[in-house]
Amino acid sequence: MTLPAILAAAHRAAAAVHGVACTYTRGAASVELTALRGQTRFEAEDEEGVVTQFVSADFLVLAADLALNGAETAPMKGDRILCDDKTYEVLRLGGEQCFAADPTGTRLRIHTKQVAE
Repeated sequence: MTLPAILAAAHRAAAAVHGVACTYTRGAASVELTALRGQTRFEAEDEEGVVTQFVSADFLVLAADLALNGAETAPMKGDRILCDDKTYEVLRLGGEQCFAADPTGTRLRIHTKQVAE
């Protein structure tokens, strides 16, 4: 068994127990996912030296499961995730991408903020 296959199997096992059903949308396209919840702490300092702390609501999904219109896709700023009757918007943390991938690209950690109940 390859490392990506092992990581995918471990993710699916964890998601079967602790996962939440979500709908990922970009425009009119959407896909149903089972995600694991997480968070990322982030600090940013502005030009005046004021430090702002932020905690993103993260969704961990398998990259292969994030398929819009039948094609695997990377998360983009502004995409939406509906989960537990709440809406989250994909966002970038500082100058970073709006997601992080594990070294094999098997699993994505998508950074979001809640924008509606």
